[in-house]
Amino acid sequence: LSIRGDCRLERGDLDGALADFEAAKRLDDRVALAYLLKARELAKQGDNTGADEYNALAKSLDPEVEARRK
Repeated sequence: LSIRGDCRLERGDLDGALADFEAAKRLDDRVALAYLLKARELAKQGDNTGADEYNALAKSLDPEVEARRK
């Protein structure tokens, strides 16, 4: 599941990647990146509450995730 999550993340399937990472109980910088990208996707859709939640999850795993992903 962890590797499949990486593959899904690379393909842009954020929901699939996050589902795989969560099932694998994986918590690292790649998962933080997936949360950050999901937050940006939700913000573009106007879901600021959801975006804030995913941003918080990303930063809890990797406080520097935004700086590396600009």
